[in-house]
Amino acid sequence: MLLRMALRNLLRRPVQSALCAAAVAAGLAMTVFITNFQHGSWASMLQDTVQAMAGHVVVQPDGFQDSKDLDLLLEDTTAIADSVRAAIPGATVLRRAFLQGLLASPTNTVAVAVNGVEPGAEKAVSRLPKKIIEGEWLAEDATRKVVVGKELAKKLGSTIGSKIVLMVNSGGEIQAAPLRIGGIFETGSMQTDSFFALVPLVTAQGLLPELSDPATQIALQLDSLRVPPATLAAFGSATAGPGREVLHWHDAIPELLEQSEMDKAGGDVIWIALAAIVSIGVLNVLLMSLFHRTRELGVMKAVGMRPSQVARLLAWEGALIGLAGAVVGLAVGLAFSWPIVHYGLDFAAMQTSAPSNVAVDTLMKGQFMWARDLAWSAFFLVLCVLASLWPAVRAARLQPVDAMRHV
Repeated sequence: MLLRMALRNLLRRPVQSALCAAAVAAGLAMTVFITNFQHGSWASMLQDTVQAMAGHVVVQPDGFQDSKDLDLLLEDTTAIADSVRAAIPGATVLRRAFLQGLLASPTNTVAVAVNGVEPGAEKAVSRLPKKIIEGEWLAEDATRKVVVGKELAKKLGSTIGSKIVLMVNSGGEIQAAPLRIGGIFETGSMQTDSFFALVPLVTAQGLLPELSDPATQIALQLDSLRVPPATLAAFGSATAGPGREVLHWHDAIPELLEQSEMDKAGGDVIWIALAAIVSIGVLNVLLMSLFHRTRELGVMKAVGMRPSQVARLLAWEGALIGLAGAVVGLAVGLAFSWPIVHYGLDFAAMQTSAPSNVAVDTLMKGQFMWARDLAWSAFFLVLCVLASLWPAVRAARLQPVDAMRHV
């Protein structure tokens, strides 16, 4: 009975009730949409960064994570990589060497960060090969080719096929390798396009003659950011040895992970504040309703309605407003999320959040975060119910005689 009465009371003032429910729906729809887009874009960025910078699990020289000392290198890396492939059949395993040096052309010399990569394995996991705008990606046998960023090519005054020289300091001596530009990429990030180059791993190893089969890291690449404990244990066993450290990607790129968590937490604070503001609107509607219906409530109490029933009546009204707003808001939020999830949004500004040597896909796609979306819907509904408690208590405390005299 109370539920029917609450619904009837809301329908008696349709514009006021509809506006209040619409405020709840609008706030929830915005929350659902941004939550889905935010979590999806961060998942995409993290996956791109994990694949390009390290791996879902990585082995590297002990101390490299803290110092980023490029002189710290692993040796005999082919044997280590083969051990990982034997321990984890079908695994994608690749090696990388990180160098710093100079690229010199006939017209200019530029300081650069250089990655020595296994061309085929890198192409399978990195987005950078898809960013090639001139020339082509590195070939397995193209040991004298280099791929550079568009802005770096401009600084060097070079084009496809131009001769340049890569120079690095190894063991206190300058090592040099004559190269030709085989490909030019453009990521949209000025830092990446201006100071980053890639060469085949064998070329990078040739610049480190004092070491045997060197690399900075050996990475295991997976399809998901979640690394099964059994896989992590097998990788650790296969790569165990003195002077090596095995890291989960959480530990290999902690700064980006922390940034994503802080961004999500900041978003949660904003949506909680928005929900609180919306609940104040519900509170205002119910208080105004109580003011205009004081005599009516007094008559209801005079004819036998108990104070608890009056309180529950107001609470039901708040709950119905919240329920209508939650249902509509969730539906609208999911509807607006659908094109973002399936087609994405080209958002090149997100490139600035990625490390400088990572080609992040500018086409960001959302993800349906069903658990969080339903949790936000329940949260908005609960706040609406809580907002109705004060008017409900005030209504329960009305004295029938005084209420009926109210003008």
